[in-house]
Amino acid sequence: LYILFFKFVFGVAFFIIILSFILAIPLKNYLHIDNMWYVVISGLAISAFYLNTLNTAFLQSLLRFGFISFLTTFGGVIKLIFGVIFVLIGYRAFAGIWSIFFMTLGMFFIAFVPLRKILKEKPSSAKIFINIKEIFTYAVPTFTTVLFLTSFTSTDVILVKHFFNPHLAAFYAGMSLIGKVIFYFTFPIPMVMFPLLVKRHITGRSFINLFYLAIFLVILPSIAITAFYFIRPEFVINLFLGGREYLYVAKYLGIFGLYLTVFSMVNVCVNFFLSLNNTKISFLVVPAAILQIVMIYLYHSNFYQVIGVSLLVSSILLIALLGIFFKTYGNFKQFKENIAFLTSPGV
Repeated sequence: LYILFFKFVFGVAFFIIILSFILAIPLKNYLHIDNMWYVVISGLAISAFYLNTLNTAFLQSLLRFGFISFLTTFGGVIKLIFGVIFVLIGYRAFAGIWSIFFMTLGMFFIAFVPLRKILKEKPSSAKIFINIKEIFTYAVPTFTTVLFLTSFTSTDVILVKHFFNPHLAAFYAGMSLIGKVIFYFTFPIPMVMFPLLVKRHITGRSFINLFYLAIFLVILPSIAITAFYFIRPEFVINLFLGGREYLYVAKYLGIFGLYLTVFSMVNVCVNFFLSLNNTKISFLVVPAAILQIVMIYLYHSNFYQVIGVSLLVSSILLIALLGIFFKTYGNFKQFKENIAFLTSPGV
């Protein structure tokens, strides 16, 4: 099974590399960047990311969350080391992209440590039956949903790079980096929730409590970090970006953190529905992502408008997803029973 999926993912990764060469010049012109190789190297980094995703998915299926945590930490160390090395040898602008490439590639190879027992087993002579139609029925809408969900936190940066001058675009990119701390801090929660939900759903066990727990664990740190962004934005900017010129975005940081808090909750909801094979939510996520793009195209006079659009659209999407959840799985009369896990060590 691993070999079959590896061939597919490798093909996708190779296609992305070819596509990055084809689109290098058009994207260079659209984003007003001075070197087409930024696009090409980004293609390499994305390809390595897809390869790493394959191993991470198998680790998730084995519930090896401890090793996944180690892998994430290890990747961060590799990213830091290579980033510093490339800066020191003079490749300042390329340092970030190359460090991401080596981070994901390193994580890909290290992940083979716990997977080696599986891969060393002699392949069964029996032919693996894979229902291609069933896989694509789930994979295509899921891929589309995740792709457009990802666009929520990347399209705004791309459009700002297009509409604003390079100086202001750099400020927004820096603010986006700080704001995404909220998302990256809470991202492991839905990642852990997904395979656990699948397991409980298949075995017929109660799984609603896991959703409440995930939402609870996302809201608490997100609100705390956002509150700190509102109270001490100058301190946060100096800590992460280290340049006084970036203080220009201090007044925007709190509301951007609020946007990422809402988006992090959206991410939990989307992962919840996808884990239960409910791919119809793509009919909500895709239009919402497109709406964000269209509205930023129409309203981009300042950063308040760009962030406001993202916050508004993500809030509408969150309300819609929660509405579907409570309509399908919610029971307000038993709400206290559903969240009793917070004080019950046996859950």
